[in-house]
This record gives sequence, C-alpha cells and structure tokens, in this order.
Amino acid sequence: MKNLVIGFAVLMGVWGCNGRSDALHTMQDPTQHLALATDHKGMHDVAICQDGQLVAAMLPDAMIMLDATDGREIWREAGGGTAIAFSEDGKLLAWAARHGVSVGDVASRSVRFALFGHTDYISSLCFTPDGRRLISASMSGCSVILWETSTGEKVWEIETEGLVTAIAVSSDGETVYCGDTLGNILCITTISGETSRKLESGISVTSMAAMGKNYLFVGNEAGGISLVDMAQGKIEHTVWPDWPRKTVITSLAYQPRLKRLLYISTKFELPEVSSKVGEYAADLASPQKVLFEFPESIKGIGVAEQASKVVLGGPGSNITIF
Repeated sequence: MKNLVIGFAVLMGVWGCNGRSDALHTMQDPTQHLALATDHKGMHDVAICQDGQLVAAMLPDAMIMLDATDGREIWREAGGGTAIAFSEDGKLLAWAARHGVSVGDVASRSVRFALFGHTDYISSLCFTPDGRRLISASMSGCSVILWETSTGEKVWEIETEGLVTAIAVSSDGETVYCGDTLGNILCITTISGETSRKLESGISVTSMAAMGKNYLFVGNEAGGISLVDMAQGKIEHTVWPDWPRKTVITSLAYQPRLKRLLYISTKFELPEVSSKVGEYAADLASPQKVLFEFPESIKGIGVAEQASKVVLGGPGSNITIF
C-alpha cells in the first residue's frame, strides 16, 4: 500500500488513521466511517462511483483512485487539478488538470483522451447520465464546453457573462445548468448548446445539484440554498443553514433514492476556516440535520446512489466515506 493508511473512525470523532479529533459532531453510528489518508493535505475535489467500490481525488500534483473497501491505491496519474467526476456507469473517470481535461478508462486504468479547449483553469466537470457526453467549465475563462466521450470531439462551447462557478445536468440528460458569479443561472440544451432560459438570482452562485428533469438546487456565496423550478424560471424556496453566520455553500449533492440534499457550508474568517456538512429533505421544508462540523475546509462531496454512500474531501488529507 503506497503512501496510504486506512482506519475506521471511532466514537467522539477520533479518526483511526491519524488519531486527531477533527470532527466536532459525528453521525449516530460513527463506526461506519471509513477514512482513507492520502499523502497530501491540499485536496481539491473527490468523487465516488455509483456502486461505492471506488473513490477518486484530485491532489495538488496527481489524480488518485482508491479501492473504497480497503484503501488500496490502484491508479495514479501525475498532474494536479481542481475537479474530478465518475460517469454514472462507473466506466469513465474525468479529471481537470490546468487548461485540459483527461478522460480515463476505469477498467484498464488508462487515459483515453486529453481534451483541450479552455484558456484558463477548469472549475467544474460532470457527465450526462448516459456517460456519452462530458461538460467542463472554466471559471476564469468564462466558458462551458460539451465533449463527446467516445471520440473526444468538442460539440459546442459557450461563453458566459460572469465567471462560471458551477454546472449540473438534468436527470434525463437533455439540459445543462450553469451558474456564474453574477448570479445568472442558465438552461442550456445539451444537443445544440443553445440557452433556453436565463434566471437572474442576484447572488453569486457557488454550487449546484440537479433534481429530476426540471428542478435545481443552487447554493450561493451568502450561505443560502434555493430550490429552483427551471421549467417555470422561478425560485420556489430558499433556506439559510447558518443564518446569521456568514458562510458560503461550497458543495451540493442530491440523493434521489433518499430524497435528500447534502450540502457543505464553509465559513471563512481568515486565518480560520471551518466547514459544516448537513442535509435537508428534497423540498427544503423540514429542518436541517447537521451531520458533521470540522475546524477546517472540506473539499467536495459526492454520492454513490446505488450503494447509498457519501464521500467527503477531508478532513485534512483524509477521504471520508459514510
């Protein structure tokens, strides 16, 4: 096992892999935590395949893929980046490294394509549900590109008014959602790349998660989470998990089977940074449930719908699965 330690979390939030009390609150059954310690503290993003057997992470100098059951590192590619995603069928893994995107074959642990088209760092990646297309977004480059995963061909590219901070795809794969720093939320037709609807939320978008064909959860820089009906172009409900504290909703993930929304809210009071992981019911009407609080930043959240597992990028150099 190269540069990797595996451990189970024990009571009171003490992580078996490093002996630190990072978690202030744990779930009701903390023994179900699995903490995989990487050899870097500067993790940027994490992902988990749908069957829950594999996890992947973007580190400052590499992409790594691990066996989620025992923590073995089974694939590593040099070159750090900012975003990573599995296709829904688990056959493909995409990761962003500087201006390019690598698309790899999970079974053979090999790079299939290196895709170049953005002029600046890539901030977000996501696959369509059928895995046939990959969407990448560049925050500084103000651009969104759709790629064919079978050929590596660029199908379309659009430029946005603000810096692109989040993207998501509808459950039927027909619509790409895009959010920017100006608070714009765009509906883009997957096939043509045409913008079918634009909603101005007025607050910088920081994260997104699609629910079904027409609904979208949107996190913002003021610490709010909105449920948006994109078919009608209106915000149905907004909650503020940490009001009146100033936080940013840095990540969102929706679990259709459990009908719950998971979120990460991060408080930046430099030099101090802290994160909270919580959940809401899909309608955002029920009170939130706080799952964890960490005295540091948590980098990314992913869900394995088939296995009902969740992965977090953190605390520290850990990849936490619960």
